[in-house]
Amino acid sequence: MENITLLFDLLIALLSLWVLLKLTGFSGLIGKSLTMVGSGIITIGFSQFVETIGLNYFNANGSTIELVHRFILLIGLIFIALGFRNLIDKK
Repeated sequence: MENITLLFDLLIALLSLWVLLKLTGFSGLIGKSLTMVGSGIITIGFSQFVETIGLNYFNANGSTIELVHRFILLIGLIFIALGFRNLIDKK
């Protein structure tokens, strides 16, 4: 089961990287905002990967890994919110 979870986390990471690459082709305010949204998506994908690696391969404390996972997830959501805020504020 650990290998399947790791495979899905790698797939999430690759798809989030693909989204970032697709969003960075724009310039100006829209490009900056979409790049920030893409960075948030990458950060969220990374948080999933950190959780899986920490719990399954490093035998780290589950509570600590969950806290780190949620903190990284929060940072990703902040990036996404700021990216959309830039689009809304500058319409």
